[in-house]
Amino acid sequence: MMRVVLDTNILISAIFWNGKPRKVLDAAKNKRILLGTSRSMLNEFITVVLREEKFKTDMNDAVKRAQYIVNFSSLVEPKIKIYFSRDPGDDKVLECAASFNADCIVSADRDLLDIGSFLGIKIVTAEEFLKILVLPCESAP
Repeated sequence: MMRVVLDTNILISAIFWNGKPRKVLDAAKNKRILLGTSRSMLNEFITVVLREEKFKTDMNDAVKRAQYIVNFSSLVEPKIKIYFSRDPGDDKVLECAASFNADCIVSADRDLLDIGSFLGIKIVTAEEFLKILVLPCESAP
């Protein structure tokens, strides 16, 4: 089964709106992929959701939404510290993916997407990932 880490921007889009990020999260919920996340990434999720007025949420709601993600994710404690991305805040995603032995990182962040691949881990958009996810089905006889 494919091991995947979703960047915080994808998690937020998946939780608050319908669209391709939601379909990626649904794949994890439906056990089509293994989802990895870290405490650091969940803390960032909560921080962003609380900071942005458009989400109209309080701490209790933000924590519940983060817990929803945890319910069908593997909680990863990164074993290594990485200093690689143009945006140092994105290094936590790379750390999580490397420690989880992920096959893919799904992101909408140009700083991560421009890397393309890191330690053999593909970095793709939600749209690109959904194409990867259906390829095995399309090639079946």
